[in-house]
Amino acid sequence: MKKRILYFDDEDIAETMQKNLELFDFDVILVSTITDFFEKIDSNNVYDLLLMDIMAPVPSSDDEKNKFSRNELSNMEEAEGRNVGEVLAYKITNMPKYSNTPVLFYSARAYVNTERYKKARHIRKPELAETIVEEIKNLLKSE
Repeated sequence: MKKRILYFDDEDIAETMQKNLELFDFDVILVSTITDFFEKIDSNNVYDLLLMDIMAPVPSSDDEKNKFSRNELSNMEEAEGRNVGEVLAYKITNMPKYSNTPVLFYSARAYVNTERYKKARHIRKPELAETIVEEIKNLLKSE
C-alpha cells in the first residue's frame, strides 16, 4: 500500500514536488492553505508523514485564527509567518491520532528545531527529489 503524505506548501513549485514524489510511489495530498490543511487533518484520512514548508502566510480569516490559541497566533505574527509550518506541525503531532507521525520540514530556513518532535528532520530548499525521498524513507522506517 502506498504511504500517504500530507504536504503543506504555498509555493508554486510544490506541485512539481508532489508529482516527483508520486513517481516514487507515494500518495501525496498537497494543501496550500491552513484551512485546507485542517480539513485534511480533521477528515477520516490517516497520513503516514507530514511534509511541511515552514514559511507561510499568517492566519488571517476568523476560521483560520480559531484553530489556534492566542499564544500560537502571537508566535506566528511575531515571526511574520516564518514559523507557521512549525506551529502547525507541533499542534498536529500533539493530537493523539498523529502523535507518532513523522515530520519532514522542507524549507528555505537554515535551521529548524526538530528536537521537540518524536520523529522529525529538516531539509533546506532547494533539494533534489531523490534526497527528499531518502529522508522520507528513513523517517518512515523509524515508525
